[in-house]
Amino acid sequence: MATPSSRHSLAVLLVLSGAFVLQAQKSNGLAPEIANLNPAAVSYALEAKLPDLPQAYLGTAPQDLRDGIPVGALGVDGGDRDTVLKFAGEIAAGGHGEIDSLLIAHHGKLLFESYYRRGRLNYPHYQMSITKSYTAMAIGRAIQLGHLTMADLDKPVFSYLKNLEPDRFVSGARSITLRGQ
Repeated sequence: MATPSSRHSLAVLLVLSGAFVLQAQKSNGLAPEIANLNPAAVSYALEAKLPDLPQAYLGTAPQDLRDGIPVGALGVDGGDRDTVLKFAGEIAAGGHGEIDSLLIAHHGKLLFESYYRRGRLNYPHYQMSITKSYTAMAIGRAIQLGHLTMADLDKPVFSYLKNLEPDRFVSGARSITLRGQ
């Protein structure tokens, strides 16, 4: 399942002659979106077919979409505006690899959003192997805050999760630990 980088709900995908047609909306000063997007049709294969944006979108004061995500302004509510814009410009120029989006939040407010290449406001971005880094960071922080110990890394993962039925697990699932195999 994809982890959406989208900020609001998805609309309806256009299907013509069995082929998916994906287009970014014309720039109206808002973050780019896919028009007529159907959430059920979202897939990694379709993400790979998204056309690159003609130019990067940089938003230093994201629009309040009334989606439950508080917004602010970069440089006003936090962050160094010049530094972030310099870095975003480097991303747009291809200086940091194939990056599709960068969003920055500070003290619970979204302060900056930018979209490059295939990044769109309303299209989930598949995370794939980067989730290992997110997980490692979360576990490290949990240890730092005292919620876990190093010894906890060797306990089966399912012991931390409620309402699971270990008898229904596939072979080997009971032996998965936070440390890994």
